[in-house]
Amino acid sequence: MILNKEFVKLGKNCKIDDTAIVGYMPSRKINDLTLEIGDNAVIRAGSIIYLGSKIGENFETGHNVIIREENVIGNNVKIGNNTEVLTSFIEDDVKIGNNNVIGVMPAKTSLTMRKFDMQEKYIFIGTNTKILNHVIIYNNVKIGKNCLIADFVQIREGVNIGDDVILGTGVSINYNSKIGSKTRIMNNAHITGNSLIGNNVFISAGVVTVNDNLFAIKEQEFKGPIIKDHVKIGANAVILPGITIGEYSIVGAGAVVTKDIPPKSVVYGVPAKIVETLESWLKRHGISLINEN
Repeated sequence: MILNKEFVKLGKNCKIDDTAIVGYMPSRKINDLTLEIGDNAVIRAGSIIYLGSKIGENFETGHNVIIREENVIGNNVKIGNNTEVLTSFIEDDVKIGNNNVIGVMPAKTSLTMRKFDMQEKYIFIGTNTKILNHVIIYNNVKIGKNCLIADFVQIREGVNIGDDVILGTGVSINYNSKIGSKTRIMNNAHITGNSLIGNNVFISAGVVTVNDNLFAIKEQEFKGPIIKDHVKIGANAVILPGITIGEYSIVGAGAVVTKDIPPKSVVYGVPAKIVETLESWLKRHGISLINEN
C-alpha cells in the first residue's frame, strides 16, 4: 500500500507486499517529506516506511520492519524482520539482522548523575558492516566500515567505532566511548562510559571496565580507562577508572588493574603487577614480533 503518493518516488521493479505501507506520514514536522526508493526494492509484509527518507537500489526488508523519517540508506542494504531504524545514515552493502533497534533516544531521568544530550542526531553505519540480531544502538553513534556487531550487543549514545571492528555476543559499549580500528572485543565484555580504546586492541571475554570509584554516592566526573594501541587484555580482567594502559602491554586473565601500566609491560594478578617486559614475554613464547599494521 502506498500512501501520500504525491511525496513518494519509486524506482523500477519494486515489489511491495499488500500489507506493507510505504509513505506513512511522520507525526513530527520535517523539512522535506519526499520519500525516494531506488530500483529493485523488496518491501515485505507488515513493514512501514515513513515519508522523508532516501533509499538506494536493491533495498530489501524482512517482515514488520519500520523505517522512520529522515533516513539516508545506500544501495544493497538488507534489513531483517522486526527491526526499527530511526534517523540514520547507512552506507552501501550494510546488512542488519532481526529484532534490532537502530537510533534509540536515551531515557531522560533524574535517577542518574550524568547529563544527557537529548538532541536527536544521526546514526552512521559504514559500508559493508554487518549487524546481527537483537542489537540496540542509541542515537549519535558512528560505526565504521567492515565491522561485525554480533547478537545482543548494546551501544549507547555518543560512541564512535572505527573500521574493521568486531564486537562479540553480549558486548556493551557505554556512552561517549571511542573504539579504534581493527579492535576486537569478545563476548560479554563491558566498556564503561567515557572510555578511550585504541587501534588493534584485543579485549577477551568477560572483561569489565569501570568509571566510578565512589559507587554513584556523589556527583563526579566519570572517567573510563585509556587503553592504547595494540594492548591485549585476558579474560575476566577488571580495569578501574581513569587507568592508562600503555601501547603493546599485556594484561593477564583475571587481573585487577588499579594503576597505570607503562608501554610494553606484562601484568598479572590481583592487584595487577608488572611481571616481565613485552620483549621477554615474546621471547619466552617464541614470537618474533607483533604486527603493527
